[in-house]
Amino acid sequence: MDSTDEHLTVREVVLLVVDAAGGKLETRTTVQKLTYFAGLAIDENLGHHAHYYGPYSRPVESALVNSAFAGDLAESVESLHSWSGADVRKFNYSLSDQGRAEVARIRLEQPTLSANIDNIVERLGKLVPGWAQHPLSLAAKVDYIASQEGGEVSASTIPGLARGFGWNVSPDDVEQSVAVLVGLGRAQAPSSA
Repeated sequence: MDSTDEHLTVREVVLLVVDAAGGKLETRTTVQKLTYFAGLAIDENLGHHAHYYGPYSRPVESALVNSAFAGDLAESVESLHSWSGADVRKFNYSLSDQGRAEVARIRLEQPTLSANIDNIVERLGKLVPGWAQHPLSLAAKVDYIASQEGGEVSASTIPGLARGFGWNVSPDDVEQSVAVLVGLGRAQAPSSA
């Protein structure tokens, strides 16, 4: 961060992330992972911790619900049939006119942080086209594991470390995730021996 006076609330980060993604995002999981990386980009702890689908933040979940309730985000729900049991609900979000006005206010007050969020969401959109949920979740998991290990971890140890969080991450998943993290500048490219 450029100064200690710069700060965004979790709700402001959520709105900026949705705006940076073109004004709409599919699935709460995608919002969680984009806000995870956005928090890193602006050096803001948004409360992410290990969860089934990767880093998860209850404050981000609350910000989504509250923003929809307040009218800043329009929330739509799709019921998806699951062959393995109960149907799954998919939550989608889009900025309302009121939300766009709120984003304009945030951008005016915090241009540097807003630009940092725009940058990370844009970069992730190029590295993970359409912010596809599965590769985005994998990249967040691998990044989270590395951060818990102090940033120094070899790709070969990640599947074992992932099991400690209850995550199943294959060597192929790690390879795909490392490519995303290298593109973000959050990992070094593996050296070819």
